[in-house]
Amino acid sequence: MPVLTRDLIQSAGDDFISQQLPEFHGACYPMETSGSTGKPVRIIATDFTRLFYDALMLREHDWHRRDFTKKLLSIRWARRGFAEPPLGHQQSTWGPPINQYHATGSSIFINVASETHKQIDALLLHSPHYLLSYPSQLAALAEYCLDNNICMPFLEEIRTTGESLRDDYAQSIRLAWPQTRLTDVYSSVEIGNIAQQCPEHNHYHVNQENVLLEIVDEHNQPCETGKPGRVLVTSLMNYATPLIRYELGDYAEWGNPCQCGRNLPVIKKIHGRKRNRLVLPNGESLFPYLGEREDRNKITTAVRKFQFIQHTPHDIEYKIIVSQPLSPEQENQLRQLHQKNLGYPFNITITYVDHLPLNHAGKYEEFVSLVNMNHSRT
Repeated sequence: MPVLTRDLIQSAGDDFISQQLPEFHGACYPMETSGSTGKPVRIIATDFTRLFYDALMLREHDWHRRDFTKKLLSIRWARRGFAEPPLGHQQSTWGPPINQYHATGSSIFINVASETHKQIDALLLHSPHYLLSYPSQLAALAEYCLDNNICMPFLEEIRTTGESLRDDYAQSIRLAWPQTRLTDVYSSVEIGNIAQQCPEHNHYHVNQENVLLEIVDEHNQPCETGKPGRVLVTSLMNYATPLIRYELGDYAEWGNPCQCGRNLPVIKKIHGRKRNRLVLPNGESLFPYLGEREDRNKITTAVRKFQFIQHTPHDIEYKIIVSQPLSPEQENQLRQLHQKNLGYPFNITITYVDHLPLNHAGKYEEFVSLVNMNHSRT
């Protein structure tokens, strides 16, 4: 069967969505991938798919024997102004599905686009036992703690999601918090929990009850163990959006069977899913907040795809593919919007292009920093 790409799903529109579902699949829920990107994918989830998503999440918690009565703090994507540190957005439980089956402690949500030192303030204020965020952001927090001699003995486990847990990220995290366990989850909006880290080893087990995962070469042929290739996924439970051999844009490599006794397929390493960090003129680096699509659409709906290129600490190029040229007023409004989102009055140059290049791993990146960050540890 042919490989399914984002472009094919987007060009099909609502024709890609199933019009007749088994009755027991329940209600439908629209979902979109990465609200920050220029090319989101719209899918439909159901009560049935949510059931499996929740079950796999509970299994991952069970594998790692987490104590739900303790405190959880998450640093993740949110709209500007929501869940700002140090207080963040506080809840009395961990939320669903955990609180549906277990008594839990409290949880705090912090906006990842906030400044690094303010996130540190939030961690010191709330003293959570569990911390969940993106690897690049956790590495930035770890480096800040190392540079400023900040200890966090209350942290028992750090969980990473949303990006590859690169070796240099893991090294910084373990160096800053040597007493803390470090675990990773491989997931996507389209599928949910794809694979989870073995509690006894560093590799991942594929949740094959819910997803058929392939790793293929440039000719779409299966890769041998240890050879990196493109990840294709087939959702086995989502009848509303038939994702069959869907190309996520990630690269991975198979591993040998695990000695832990879990007979699920093993992924040795996941490549890609790296997000570049925005560098401010004062040397501070931040997780780049690129705004929401609906805010941009209030100015113009002509922008089909975009990419930010940071050339210097003061200069950013905004490359766009448009359905029609923008007026000078629209261009100026977009500059002001992005300056607000990025948190600094950067010199933003708008460049019209016919296509946007992929990175060395064959992935599209919405933000690319060309600034040397060796001097910018935050």
